[in-house]
Amino acid sequence: MPQDFLSYYSASFRRLLANQKDRTDHVVRLPDTYPLAFRHVQNFLYTGHIVPDHKELHDFSILVELWRAGYYLGIDGLCEATIEALHKCRDGTRQIPSTDLFCHVWECTPDGTSLREFFLSAAVEFIKVSDQRADFVQSLPRTILSDVALALARWDKHVSSWNMPCLRCFKEPLVRPFRNPVDPEIDGAPGYFEKITNPMDLATMKCKMDLGEYASDQEFIKDMRQMFANCRTYWPAKHELQERCNLLENATGSRGLPRNKGFVVEVTRGNMWWPFTY
Repeated sequence: MPQDFLSYYSASFRRLLANQKDRTDHVVRLPDTYPLAFRHVQNFLYTGHIVPDHKELHDFSILVELWRAGYYLGIDGLCEATIEALHKCRDGTRQIPSTDLFCHVWECTPDGTSLREFFLSAAVEFIKVSDQRADFVQSLPRTILSDVALALARWDKHVSSWNMPCLRCFKEPLVRPFRNPVDPEIDGAPGYFEKITNPMDLATMKCKMDLGEYASDQEFIKDMRQMFANCRTYWPAKHELQERCNLLENATGSRGLPRNKGFVVEVTRGNMWWPFTY
């Protein structure tokens, strides 16, 4: 790969090549980089995408190695792109990374990194909505379990301490399934629009809000209730999305609003409150 090209995108290569300007050929060994992951690194460097043609990569292990390559090689934007891919992998597979992969991440990444935060958010979400939470918790080593316990405490503290007219404390995993319109093929929802005649999602609600299409707070609440009703109509009672729907509805209150007596929606002034970090 051209030296100038690598130096432009990678802080690690910039440092490596800075004192070797007279050399024309370099052999750089990357013993800690998984070859298949580096293939995706190259694709990202040349195209800006992890995989060709905007496809998705549903392999937690490869994505973890890809994030590590981006982190340790200092490749601009790769860690962020990989975290987004991890979220899509989580949503697409409806699975959580294995305990072995949790251990691997804790062994090879620093505390506070975005990769650890993703794994912690996945763990918190799984514990909150899954019937298999006990087995999962028992499988985690103490060092990881202590971090998960802290993450759970932060989540519970945020949920129980709402005293402002917003839900910015809402964590991404809970909101994500409702963020965009349902795509029956991508979301694994065959016949969705045959069963759901009035689809609704947070992105549509935000767009309507930005365009000033809500004439009152009741119209906003109606759309939110419609979103919850659609979820319950399509998905079976024990489905994971039903669990998330219940958590989200309970957190926002039965009227679709946060539990705050002083809440006011100023529709006429164009200051409609938007409850979710988007």
